[in-house]
Amino acid sequence: MVTDVRCVAPDFHARYKALERTYHYRLLSGPERPSIFEKNSAWHIPEDLNIQAMKKACNILVGHHDFSSFRAFGCQVVFCFLTVSQLLSSSRNTSAERHIVSWI
Repeated sequence: MVTDVRCVAPDFHARYKALERTYHYRLLSGPERPSIFEKNSAWHIPEDLNIQAMKKACNILVGHHDFSSFRAFGCQVVFCFLTVSQLLSSSRNTSAERHIVSWI
């Protein structure tokens, strides 16, 4: 979702000059596989998920943490401490699947 567009200097690089990022993850849980429209925009988890445990884990992840163990092999980034300022989780049920939306 694009929320703002601005002119920037020609040497601006979104990956390296960004001050913050927002990530949005969609999980579809339940036995029914995602539709062709959803299969590339959500992860399908066939088992039921523990929503309460997920919400509890959200609270643990908020703060300043070392994410070096999540780096790709050979990554050259030296500074791996990041701040997660907000982590929200919400869920809603549909007829066939439970949709869980989480974002950082």
